[in-house]
Amino acid sequence: MMMKTTSILLAAASALALGACTTTTAQTVDATKMASVEGEKAYVHKDAEKKMKKEADAKPQRRSMGGGHSKADFFNTYDADEDGTVTTAEYRAVRDEGYDARDPDGDARVMPDEYVAEYEARLEQDLAAQRDRQIKQAYVRFGILDADKDGILTREEFQASGQNMFQRLDTNEDGLVNDADTKDAY
Repeated sequence: MMMKTTSILLAAASALALGACTTTTAQTVDATKMASVEGEKAYVHKDAEKKMKKEADAKPQRRSMGGGHSKADFFNTYDADEDGTVTTAEYRAVRDEGYDARDPDGDARVMPDEYVAEYEARLEQDLAAQRDRQIKQAYVRFGILDADKDGILTREEFQASGQNMFQRLDTNEDGLVNDADTKDAY
């Protein structure tokens, strides 16, 4: 009875956590199926992670001002029509929006607390998005580690994933992971 109750609680917690994220349960199940099909379950999540990053890099979301200081960040922030050119008008429009966001009372005077409050709001938004991505990834990893797909991660399943990593890093198969193993194994 205790095992069944634990499974029900785990399922409920999973549903609640997934509900807080933007990923659906179906997407998580799809990621788990993908991992099962492709083999080497302990490492497939890395491939899925790389694919998600590649897709995100291919079409970046527009950032608000203050998103970064690289040339790519500049274009991502200011090139409104995404034509590869930032006009003075595009630049000024985004800067005006940025100023207005920092001057909520509209008095044309941004005070330190107003400036910091806008920054804090953006930071909270970024942290929430990062948290959601990491929570989703944890569920994907759990699905990969749960080899028999019963919704429970046993010690044996957990150890198996660690053993796979150890074997992958122990390239000379001497039962040790050290400098004698090739550094590009991971």
